[in-house]
Amino acid sequence: MTDKPTFEDFERLLKSRPQSNVTVRTGTVSVTVSPKYQLVDLTIDAKGLDEAQRKALQDDLVKAVNEAIQTAMLAVASALDALPPPSGLDALKAALKNEVDKSGC
Repeated sequence: MTDKPTFEDFERLLKSRPQSNVTVRTGTVSVTVSPKYQLVDLTIDAKGLDEAQRKALQDDLVKAVNEAIQTAMLAVASALDALPPPSGLDALKAALKNEVDKSGC
C-alpha cells in the first residue's frame, strides 16, 4: 500500500475545510477571511483618520490583498503546469479550478 494521498483524499480534504469565515482582531485592525481564502472584511480603528480616509484605506487594502492572493494562486498553477503530471493530477487540478471558479477569483 502506498503512503501517497489519492485524489479522493484531496477531494475529501477540500470538502472537510471549515465553511465559515474566520476573523482575527488586533488592537487596531480586524480581518475576516473566507473559506475560499479571500479577504472579505477589514476594519481599521486608528485615531487620526477621518471616516472617508478610513473607508478608502480599508477598501484599497481588501482589493490589494485579494489581487495578491489571486496572483500567487496563478503563479502556483503555472508552476504546477510545468511539472510532469503524476496520475490523478488532472482530476485534482480540475477540482481546484472548480473551487476557484466558485469563489469568483
